[in-house]
Amino acid sequence: MPTEVSEEEIYRLIEKRAESVRRKLETRRFYNHFALYSIVNILLAIIWRFTGAGFPWFAFPLGIWGIAILFHFLAVSVFAGRGQRSQDWVRRVTEKEVERLKEVGMTVEQVERLKEAGMTVEEVERPKEGEN
Repeated sequence: MPTEVSEEEIYRLIEKRAESVRRKLETRRFYNHFALYSIVNILLAIIWRFTGAGFPWFAFPLGIWGIAILFHFLAVSVFAGRGQRSQDWVRRVTEKEVERLKEVGMTVEQVERLKEAGMTVEEVERPKEGEN
């Protein structure tokens, strides 16, 4: 007979998973930002080279945008998750996911499957209409 999981245990597991998802999203955004920075600035340097190679005007966007990239890197790696916005996002996602788990009626075995496989609630069977 499946044993019900305490609400605190479910909340703790989902909060940990939400924090992991937040870190992955922020890291992906940083890499996308860095890739765009690299491509655009390489194109600007190529344009500069083929238009006479006079004053290196491409250094201005390279440097200014580079400072923004540095701050983005620091926000993702050094100060990650410390801001109120990050904590609010994790809290909202966690509460939403906990409510969905309550709807499903998670068992210990299902929570273990979530932990081991990184599964989402959609992958756990929902009760059909009229069944409880």
